[in-house]
Amino acid sequence: MSLPVYSVVAYSGTGKTTFLENLIPELRKMGLRVAAVKHDAHEFDVDHEGKDTWRMTQAGAEVTCITSATHAAVMENRPTTIESIIAGLRDIDVVIAEGYKQKNYKKIGLYRAASRRPLAEIQGEFLAVCTDTPLDLDVPQFKLDDYAAVAEFIREDMGKMPVHHELYGSVQIKLGRKGPDPKLAFGKGLVELLEGIGRTGSINHATKEMGMAYSKAWKVINNAEAKSGLTLVEREGPGGSKLTKEGQDLVHLYRELSSHAQQAIDDLLAGGVDELE
Repeated sequence: MSLPVYSVVAYSGTGKTTFLENLIPELRKMGLRVAAVKHDAHEFDVDHEGKDTWRMTQAGAEVTCITSATHAAVMENRPTTIESIIAGLRDIDVVIAEGYKQKNYKKIGLYRAASRRPLAEIQGEFLAVCTDTPLDLDVPQFKLDDYAAVAEFIREDMGKMPVHHELYGSVQIKLGRKGPDPKLAFGKGLVELLEGIGRTGSINHATKEMGMAYSKAWKVINNAEAKSGLTLVEREGPGGSKLTKEGQDLVHLYRELSSHAQQAIDDLLAGGVDELE
């Protein structure tokens, strides 16, 4: 099944990136796994001169990769289409693109009167428009800052949630030491909280992304550490937090085992529902 792609399009200065950084958390709250792809009309470089990966690229590598317990980056040092990027994605429910006006994707247009720019010229018709003033268009229109409504619109347009997404939620791992100590049983909720902390460097920022109370997050972390005997999160400077090596390993373990479990599910479903009876 091909991934659904929604492209947010507008001329420069309308606020596409700001819109996306507020829309993505709303989609995440719904349990959707989001991939973001941005089109850049200019030359860009995500590597840093002198770093090991930069040196490998300079040596002639056509693809340079770097991985850690919580992140991975693949740098294609050659022209690459969005189609090939999307084809290589895994464990993703929806792709949100910025730009790609002439691609055959469902498009959400942004219009801001103060920018004095019209709606972008696109291939095909708009699926919806987000605007700060009513427009004479026969498509759904949303306020520019009504991110929750736009996320719900996208989810409804996607139709029924993929079966594999619900099955992912059932994956649970038990972790503990030998002896009478209670084991830690954890699933994607704890893992997503830890990933958010690792990505943002802040428990507060991670909980805002998830729509979770700060006090509840600390309760979840403290309970997990007490039951597992591991230190998962540690303070870093004023107001900051980071994952320990044990926290990173826990996230990596869950993602690896979940991936294997999902592959087994996909293999079963590929044979048809009748074979599961």
